[in-house]
Amino acid sequence: MLLNYNGQLIQQKDFADFNNRSFRYGDGLFESIRIINGELLFFHDHIQRLFSGMNVLKISIPEYWDANYLYYIVCELMASNQITDSGRIRIQVWRDGGGRYSPGSNLPAFLIEVQALEESHYQWPSEGLTVDTANSVRKSYDQLANIKTCSSLTYVMASIEAADRNLDETIIENAYGKIADTCTGNLFIIINGKVITPSLRDAPVAGVFRYNLMEMMRQEKIICSEESISLAEVLAADEVFITNATRGIRPVASIRDKTFQSRMTKQLFDRFNRSLSATD
Repeated sequence: MLLNYNGQLIQQKDFADFNNRSFRYGDGLFESIRIINGELLFFHDHIQRLFSGMNVLKISIPEYWDANYLYYIVCELMASNQITDSGRIRIQVWRDGGGRYSPGSNLPAFLIEVQALEESHYQWPSEGLTVDTANSVRKSYDQLANIKTCSSLTYVMASIEAADRNLDETIIENAYGKIADTCTGNLFIIINGKVITPSLRDAPVAGVFRYNLMEMMRQEKIICSEESISLAEVLAADEVFITNATRGIRPVASIRDKTFQSRMTKQLFDRFNRSLSATD
């Protein structure tokens, strides 16, 4: 498998930059981009989020770094690894140079990986997810809350807790007891036909799939909003689902002793897939 390290194609076995600040301090961020039918899904939205996150982290963006440059080297990597249909791209950027907590430079370094996937489109799962709230972690709200940093211990610990409790997912609350997101994506609830997702003020990652699903719903006149959501409101919902760029929409079957239907969730799933086909 070939990687792209700072603009150069290298063999995966040859990457050994153990002194990088992402490895030492989690000083960086990343994007996961889905490939469907050979197309990079929502590529420009992912790059915009990447650049916004770099600005928050005060990592410099070189003049030649633009969407066209990154698109070219990503496509080059896909071709080099013979991935022409379905897959996943991961772009990781970190602050280059030495230093300890105080960095010696704000210039970026990057690594791009590509992975083939079997499913050519988003797939509706055979059964819904079993979910509960995470007890081990909560998210604080600060300028890092909405970006995908390389310091992902909150999600790691929430995922470990899910496995320990035989759950598929855990819901992560913020420090004030409101819903932020889940260990792998953004949370949505449906109440009386209205679709609601936590406001960015409540510390979820600003998901690219989340954004594009909301845009589709607004265009199709489906009532949707971003609001503060409590666990009680989640448990009172008619339907609950989780989204991310790699897996799309996944319905929640149960939280504790509450079970959920997924009729409208399936309709949203089908509409979203059709909207992707219309842009192919």
